[in-house]
Amino acid sequence: FLTEQGYTAVLGTNCDQAYERYVRVGEQLRVTSALESVVGPKQTAMGEGYFVTSRNTWYVDHADGSNEKVATMLFRVLKFIPRERA
Repeated sequence: FLTEQGYTAVLGTNCDQAYERYVRVGEQLRVTSALESVVGPKQTAMGEGYFVTSRNTWYVDHADGSNEKVATMLFRVLKFIPRERA
């Protein structure tokens, strides 16, 4: 949606990661991604934009049908309208 509105540029701002345990050789991982927040519009040095945060969670699915969370990551980017260059 933001891209369609002219917010075509992306700048990574920060990433917070948490690890529950090491992954073992042979384990198959599954990841889910959810939109955490959209904040803005904000005026930044790069131009007007929105801070978009997603939460990614990695799981190991076990043979008994249970799953185990092994890692999470909050990833925030700035989607902005590039300023005109002089």
